[in-house]
Amino acid sequence: MDPLLFTPGPTNVPYRVLKAMAKPMITHRGATFRSLYSSVEDKIKQLLDTENEVFLLTASGTGGVEAAIANLVKKGTKVIVPIFGTFSERIANAVKTYGGEVITRKYKEGTGPVKEDIAALIDEHLNAEILFIVYNDTSPGVMLKDIDQICKIAKDNGLITIVDGISIVGGAPVHVDAWNIDVFIGATQKCLGTPPGLSFISVSREVLEKSKNINTIYFSFELFKKFAEKRETPFTPAIPLFYALDEALKIILSEIGYKRWLELHERRAEALYKSLEVMNFIPFVHENFRSVVVISTSGHPSLECPALKSELEKKYAINISGGLGELKNKIIRVGNMGFLTWRDILTLIAAIAEILLEHGIEEDVSKALGIIGNYAAKTPIPWDY
Repeated sequence: MDPLLFTPGPTNVPYRVLKAMAKPMITHRGATFRSLYSSVEDKIKQLLDTENEVFLLTASGTGGVEAAIANLVKKGTKVIVPIFGTFSERIANAVKTYGGEVITRKYKEGTGPVKEDIAALIDEHLNAEILFIVYNDTSPGVMLKDIDQICKIAKDNGLITIVDGISIVGGAPVHVDAWNIDVFIGATQKCLGTPPGLSFISVSREVLEKSKNINTIYFSFELFKKFAEKRETPFTPAIPLFYALDEALKIILSEIGYKRWLELHERRAEALYKSLEVMNFIPFVHENFRSVVVISTSGHPSLECPALKSELEKKYAINISGGLGELKNKIIRVGNMGFLTWRDILTLIAAIAEILLEHGIEEDVSKALGIIGNYAAKTPIPWDY
């Protein structure tokens, strides 16, 4: 039985995308690769709604985060990093590793910053140079709904804006240029339904001017720009992943349509939140910050989170995630990313209900399944790839 992934990455990869990776190998210094590079670059610019430079890195999303830091953070660079989860905390630590001075505020579990918080931080630290913020931190399942206004405030105050959008790109709107984002970081293995291994970064002209003569080779924006001009990468890329990403983006943007793709993520999230709540799984995140791509709950009051996670995997080959860091064993996280069908979601809810019943816990599974059925009828999912 193939695993069914409801993790916050990696996610289920359609057969067509897997098949694209099996194409014959090509040189990364030839016309075929340049054409492939151009195709992927154009699609990512459409995804991000940007005219900025886009660089394609053979690296995980964390590699993309480090690339942004390596190009912009030197000893003493003052960087605002709001901390509201494991991944925002990781950014703060990475900034320190490069000698930067972190200006931060830690937020209560299940919440995050709003625009007023960022404005206050900037007012308190007028010498801050960069705002580095996570759009959607998967560790608690917190999403910043006013990221556009947050970035505008930072930009109006002269800060460079860096957004970690790794887990959210393809699951919620991103408008890099309109939102005043200087550097946006995305990756393949989340809402884009592609295997892990590639990250992509959009970079503004201002940042390109600032990122010269830096102490990195593999992550040098200056070097990436030089090679991007001829539609190549500076170093040998993971060519099969370029084919995979190109195929996935073709499905998302051209066949399904990006507006519909985003709507499906939103409707699936609503269905998951409601059906789990009916079964007595209490949302962990404050309503104003609930993510559309990671449904985070405090678990069921009569069954420990690790037990549910383990039994779903052993009995049904269904993978969900537990908490990270301070939230380990305290929450469960259900990924709502990429190519999930209503049948997949019905399967998950039915499996959870069966496990609860085996532990002597009866919940209204009929009502939960009915909620999903109603959403499926109103918003059919158009693919079987």
